[in-house]
Amino acid sequence: MAILRGALISKVIEWGKRPADRKSYRKWPKNMLPYLEKEFYLHPREMASLECIGRPGSLGGLPVFYVRLYDRITVDQEGIVIKFFSDLDRHPDLIRFEGHISNDGKVYLRKKRVHVN
Repeated sequence: MAILRGALISKVIEWGKRPADRKSYRKWPKNMLPYLEKEFYLHPREMASLECIGRPGSLGGLPVFYVRLYDRITVDQEGIVIKFFSDLDRHPDLIRFEGHISNDGKVYLRKKRVHVN
């Protein structure tokens, strides 16, 4: 069942990709999709619009991989280009989740609050 769910999630994520996006495709960290489903009750269709970007770093002296998830549909609609992790510093309102992944593969994310003006 878990393999089937993983395959479904992978297909749903690919459905939303335009051919032009394929060259800039970023591979999702291994445990990220099951974590989003379990901890935040996200449906595969909700995850399909999210894009993950990260960078290596350290936390408490231990190596980690910092990640941010943002809504790529909103980014496309607003004409914003996100190539690097730091590009989201200028657009913090686009970040939906952020956190890190430890070397042992454990995912730690928090949901960002959406500010309404």
